[in-house]
Amino acid sequence: MNRRKFLTRTSGIATASMVGLAGCTTTTEEAPPRKSNIIETINIEDKATLVIDQVDDPDQWVMSRRDLELRNMATAVGNSASSLLSTLSPVGVASAKGRGAAGRGAKGGGKGFSSAPKTSRGRARYGGGVYVAGWYDDHDDDVDRYPVDVDTIGIKYFGKSEEFREQAPSPGPVAWDEVFTNADGEMTISADEINLGQELQEGWYRVGSQVVTPDGDTNMGWESYDFKVEETNGNMEITKIWKVSPRI
Repeated sequence: MNRRKFLTRTSGIATASMVGLAGCTTTTEEAPPRKSNIIETINIEDKATLVIDQVDDPDQWVMSRRDLELRNMATAVGNSASSLLSTLSPVGVASAKGRGAAGRGAKGGGKGFSSAPKTSRGRARYGGGVYVAGWYDDHDDDVDRYPVDVDTIGIKYFGKSEEFREQAPSPGPVAWDEVFTNADGEMTISADEINLGQELQEGWYRVGSQVVTPDGDTNMGWESYDFKVEETNGNMEITKIWKVSPRI
C-alpha cells in the first residue's frame, strides 16, 4: 500500500460536546457498540510520527440497524447478523503491552483495559461485555453489514491520564486538533501537525474516522480509537488502544 498524506486538512474544527464515560458494563436491554472494520493498525515511528493504516477499501464496513438501499449495489454485505459470527471479535488478550487499567472504565463501575473484552486486534471494546453476543443473536434479522468509505480522519491529543479522565470523551467526534479529508490508504501525522513540537508526548490520543456509504449518500458516523502513548526505554510506544464505536 502506498503511503501518502491526505490531500486536505482543516484545523480547529470543534464538534460534539463530550459527555460522561459510560464504562464497559451495561444491561442486555441496551444495544451494544456496533461492529466495524476500518483501521488496520496505528503505530509510532521515530518518536515523532503516527502512522495510521486503514483497512483496504473493499473490506471496510460497519454494522447497522438502518434499512439502506445503496445506489449501484444490490444489497448490504452479509445481510444477517448470523453471517457475521466469524467476524465478531472474541474476548482475548491484548497484543499491546499495558501497565494497569488506568483510563477507560474509571467511572461508572466500568472495567479497565486489562479486563475489558478485546477485539481480534487486541483493542479493548468501549461499552463491550458478555451481553454482546447474545444481543446480536437476538437481533439477527435487524442487523446488516454495510460497505463504507472513510470520508474524514480526525486526530486529538487529550493530555495525560488525569486530563483524559476529566474530559471522559464518549463515542463520536471531539474538538479535533487536526482534520484530514480525502482520506485513503495509509497516512502519517507528525507531532508538529498537532502542535506537539518535535516529538509526540506521553498521554492519550484519539483517531476518529467518519465513514460514509460508497455512493456518498449516507453518513454512517464516526469510528474512533483512543490510545495511550508511553515512553519505554527511550522509545515512544502505544500501550493501550480502545475501540470506541457508537451503539448500533
